[in-house]
Order: sequence, then C-alpha cells, then structure tokens
Amino acid sequence: MPAAFPAPTKIKGPSEIRTYLFDFSNFPEVAGGGTLSSPTAPAVSGLTFGTATITTAADDDVDAGKGVWLRVSGGTADTDYTIAVRVTVTDTNGNTSAPEVRLNLQVR
Repeated sequence: MPAAFPAPTKIKGPSEIRTYLFDFSNFPEVAGGGTLSSPTAPAVSGLTFGTATITTAADDDVDAGKGVWLRVSGGTADTDYTIAVRVTVTDTNGNTSAPEVRLNLQVR
C-alpha cells in the first residue's frame, strides 16, 4: 500500500547512526483504536537497518503503540534514499490492513 501522507525528509552523515520515528497515528484504522504489529522495513541498498520496533511510550507527539522506531546507518554521501516501514494493523472489528510510512533520507 502506498504511503498516504507526504514523506518527510531527514539528513544524516554517512558515518552517523540515527534512529527515526515513523508515525502511523494518522491512519484512520490506527486513530480509531487499531493495534500495530509486525513492523518491517524492506532493505534499501547502501543502508543498514536495525530491528523495527513499535513504540512502547509516547515520544515526539506519537502515542505509545502508534509509531515504529527504526535505527539506520550507512549510506553514501550525496545520495538520496527512500525508507519505508510497514506494519499490520488490526482494527477494533478484527479487520487487518498494511499501511506504510515513508521517509526521504539525504546522506550528506
């Protein structure tokens, strides 16, 4: 499923290790009480990802359980990347969906 919201842009250096928060709270199924599970981040050539984890506490205005943390390292200077994080959302009726949030990453 394509991202439903514009992808923010972040900048990092090639040797930096950064952790980014992917906010799923604005998807209707999440805002309506849906539960996130099974976060994944498909591989992106040139970048290394840690394990995608669902938030356990509120942070950066994202409630617990409504976002995903992803640690990112690597990248080649003067290169732009798009990172996607996907989750399974189970709504209050037991229906599931698989929304995606994207981040544009510029390595400088």
